[in-house]
Amino acid sequence: MYYTLLMLDKQVELVNNMEGLTKDTWETMQKMHDLRLGYRTPAIQSAESNYYSVLTQKTDLLRQIRETENSLSLLIGDQAHSIARGKLDNQSLPSNFSTGVGIQLLNNRADVHAAEMNLAQCFYGVETARSKFYPSITISGTGAFTNSGGAGIVNPGKWLLSAVGSLTQPIFQNGRIIAGLKVAKMQYEQAYNTWQNTVLKAGSEVSNALVLYNYSDEKSKIEQKRIEVLEKNV
Repeated sequence: MYYTLLMLDKQVELVNNMEGLTKDTWETMQKMHDLRLGYRTPAIQSAESNYYSVLTQKTDLLRQIRETENSLSLLIGDQAHSIARGKLDNQSLPSNFSTGVGIQLLNNRADVHAAEMNLAQCFYGVETARSKFYPSITISGTGAFTNSGGAGIVNPGKWLLSAVGSLTQPIFQNGRIIAGLKVAKMQYEQAYNTWQNTVLKAGSEVSNALVLYNYSDEKSKIEQKRIEVLEKNV
């Protein structure tokens, strides 16, 4: 994609030169027509149309550059931004060369919302796995101790001593509880990476949509001028 940007920059450079040439041609023909040196009105209008056609090409290239920058930003795990680069003429190319919205609004997208919910689920999964390391005891207002099943504990001190001793059991039981916590943490990290990538991708797509809208609006205005010029030739 980096070399694609360089090639697009080169095309813009060529189009800029063409823009100057077509504009000079149009203005020269207009002056010669005013001096009665033989250029007819349809020929002048055709030259003007060619000039606006070049402007349209330039607009398309600028849009492609912005979209490519957004895609490259996504690949490097960053938000959409301009990419610093050199010039194509200064590069040694390989012989075989293969060819303003608030971020909070991204939560309205179904893909971002789903990734967020999955991340939350994995977070609570970690907390659930961690809770298995500790005994579940409830102390009532009367000072009574009950276990998770609701049964009263006659000797709380003895029960707590037994519970604390049982914390070492995972080490001798193939580390099932410890392994469960590790798995939950890994799932959370995977969910976080997925969520982060989804948000960046969504931001890139929204940015591309905004770029397309802005440049399409500019292009439509230029095309309208072309139509007006061509209509004069009919």
